[in-house]
This record gives sequence, structure tokens and C-alpha cells, in this order.
Amino acid sequence: MNTPVEDHIRRIILNMERWRWLPHTLDGQRLMVNIAGFRLAGIQDEQREITMRVIVGKVYHKTPVFSHTMRYLEINPFWNIPDSIAINEIVPKMIHDPNYLQKKHIRIFSGWQNNAREINPQSIDWQTIGSSIKRYRLRQDPGPDNALGTIKFMFPNRYNVYLHDTPGHRLFKRNKRSFSHGCIRVSDPQGLAMYLLGKDGKNWSRQKIQSLIGTGKRLVVPLQHPFPVHILYRTVFVDPKDGAVHFFEDIYGRDALLAEALFTNGQPAQCRYNFH
Repeated sequence: MNTPVEDHIRRIILNMERWRWLPHTLDGQRLMVNIAGFRLAGIQDEQREITMRVIVGKVYHKTPVFSHTMRYLEINPFWNIPDSIAINEIVPKMIHDPNYLQKKHIRIFSGWQNNAREINPQSIDWQTIGSSIKRYRLRQDPGPDNALGTIKFMFPNRYNVYLHDTPGHRLFKRNKRSFSHGCIRVSDPQGLAMYLLGKDGKNWSRQKIQSLIGTGKRLVVPLQHPFPVHILYRTVFVDPKDGAVHFFEDIYGRDALLAEALFTNGQPAQCRYNFH
């Protein structure tokens, strides 16, 4: 209520500019994730068919903006731990607690080849290994402690970002949900899996998915019809149901950067928009 109307108008213009970067016509089926709004929606043409809360990247691990195509799901996924996490988090925890990997069901392999041999964590000098841990592959087995939870939704991309479950569902109760290392955690992974597989004509019930999760075995489920995914950053959103305008916090400070490029002396660049 204390924000001047001019500031609201500027934010609307900024988000109109972001929409301009996308294809002018978005139709058919697609998933859209609004990073700033912490929300995922499954859309068919102009109809929102499913929506749920998401957790996105921390300020220092920003979730990138891009579009790609989802091609498969993994039930009971392995988590191949990224080098940055292995260096900055796993090594210090092993120094503090030599049994940390065993407690978290994380195994170490000699490399990234399929036939790489498993290594005893006690054979590594954790006090001195530092960044050299990158020569190994650290993999967390499926289970209740797995950082990816029970289902992973894959659209292979250069950012190594994807959608996945999480064992920390309590965080979805927060209004501001920027807690991840960049990937997107979904609040109802089983519901999302049913939605995507339903688009393929597969009648997968929640009970069937829970049964497969209960086996503890990794299962890859390809999508017959690859699903478009758009990861967006929208600090203003218009609800198509009632036309209400919602404003979200600029959690990554991207509005300010875009405003520097878009506005001249506090005004929109000449002739960029015509509201008449």
C-alpha cells in the first residue's frame, strides 16, 4: 500500500519486457515455473491444469532462466553430487564426522565410468583432499535421506538444473522459498508425475507410484511426448482466472538490472511501448 503507483507501473513494464523475450504464441501443453513466485503450473493452451509450490535456488545459487524439454522421470533416483558441493560441503563434514558418508548413504567411486570401482572413504585423507575430491564420483543411494527425494524430472540442460522431490517438505510452508543449490524442488512430486504421465495416456495412480517408490529400486520412465518446460522470472503475475495482479519480491535483484537497460532517466526507452 505504501508503494507509489509509478513503481508498480515500472515493474509491470519490466515484466512485459520479459514476456517479449518468449515466443509470441505459447500454446499446447507446457510446464511453467515462476522463480520469483515460487510456483509451478501445468498449462494446456490457456488453461492452468495443475499448480504447486516450489523451492528455488538461494541468492548465491540462483536458478537460471531458460526453456527446455522434459524427456523422462526417475523414480528412486541416485544423486550424483556436484563437485562444488563435494568440495565445499562434503569434505568439511567428513573432517568433522568421519562417519558422515555412511550415515547419509553416500558412496565413493574411482571415477565417472560405469565400471568405476567403489572406494572405502577411510582410504582418503579428508584433511588434505580439498578440491582433489573432484577426481572421484560421490553418489547418494535412493532412500529417505536422498537429497532428490523419491522422483526426479529430467530435461537435460547445460545448467544441470531439473525438478525433483525433497526430504525437507517442511520448507514448503515458508512464504519465501529460496533454499536450493539451483535446482527446483516440487511440493507434490507424485501429483506432478501423474499429471505428466497422464498426458502420455498412462493411467498411473498415486498408489502405483507409491508402490514403485517402496521397492527402493531406481526406475527410468520415458515420456512418449516430450514436455516443454519454461523456467521464468516474473515479479508481476496476472491471474487469468480473475485478472488480479500479483507482485512478488525481486529475490535475485534482476528487476534493478533490467531497469538499468530498459529505462532512460527513469522513463521507458523511447517508442518501446505504445499504450494508446
